[in-house]
Amino acid sequence: MVLRGRVASGIAAGLVLVAAVHGCQLLAKVDRSVLGPGGGGAGGDLASGGMASGGAPGASCVSSSDCDPSQYCDPSVAGGTCASEKGNGEPCALDDECASGHCPGADGVCCATACAAAGCVAGVLHEAEHCDGSGLCAPGTGTPCPGGFGCLDAVSCRSSCALDGECASAAAHCEAGACVPDLPNGGACDEASDCASGACPADDDVCCATACDKKCEACRGSKTGGSDGVCGAVELDTDPDGDCGGDKCCRGIGTCGGHHC
Repeated sequence: MVLRGRVASGIAAGLVLVAAVHGCQLLAKVDRSVLGPGGGGAGGDLASGGMASGGAPGASCVSSSDCDPSQYCDPSVAGGTCASEKGNGEPCALDDECASGHCPGADGVCCATACAAAGCVAGVLHEAEHCDGSGLCAPGTGTPCPGGFGCLDAVSCRSSCALDGECASAAAHCEAGACVPDLPNGGACDEASDCASGACPADDDVCCATACDKKCEACRGSKTGGSDGVCGAVELDTDPDGDCGGDKCCRGIGTCGGHHC
């Protein structure tokens, strides 16, 4: 007796199974005219190179987009196989191998963040950051710009200056194209920015601890009997800077009086 039946397959729709029973022997044949490429139906036969569904680990792939979100496509295995992403500090060649998405080419390990490139910041040339063995960015060596100059742009230093702000240090000023340290009190100055104190009284031309800009005040010891750089009252019965005028002169207490100088 011959039994004929049509069985629907969940893998390949339309697969026809014809079974013939002869005595104690079961004979089967497959109608391959309804199979898709690869011999496994519309989805293909996994054993013949078809891709596993869902991009699970071990599935075939062409790119990481063929794999699950926590997987990447490893082209070195069987021509492209989904593998688990790597943790920080593990060896890598491409960004998509790393769970963090960062694989600095020069370091060859997965890194928690993108490391900073080489550059110039606040008058210091910095080497590029590198990713250490634990997967964290470590700073490169920093070298101050030569001559105390500030940065010209994001990657290089100035070689001269025209303004005080082009010097790296706030305690330096530009003088004849060079960055020089600000002067201490008593140092000869041309303008306030030459002085660490920020005060260069016009009648004295020395850096002064204070503005020293009132009548019968001076910052030169030759006028006050004190020290250069320290503001004090002009000596009695003198008027070196012509503050009082007429028949008046300084009274030695920072005011003008009625005595002729």
